Amino acid sequence: MLNPQRTALALTATVAIGWSLCSIVFAIFPGFAVSLAQAIFHGTLAPSAPQMTFGSFLVGLVVLCVLSYIAGVVFAWSYGGRKVSE
Repeated sequence: MLNPQRTALALTATVAIGWSLCSIVFAIFPGFAVSLAQAIFHGTLAPSAPQMTFGSFLVGLVVLCVLSYIAGVVFAWSYGGRKVSE
């Protein structure tokens, strides 16, 4: 059985690290980052690179951390709560 709190915190840490690395790549290589994002999101982004600020980085980080924590709790609860018959 997975511990919901530990699983949620592990997922939150993973997302925080991923978000930070992505933001660093975006800050260093904005053109590449926008091209990659357009490929991922099927070209729905504006053609010009948006300005990233430290504030927007923090907002994205907090939102992703809260969502990943909730997802981690739900995942661990559903994983540990279901019995699989053998």
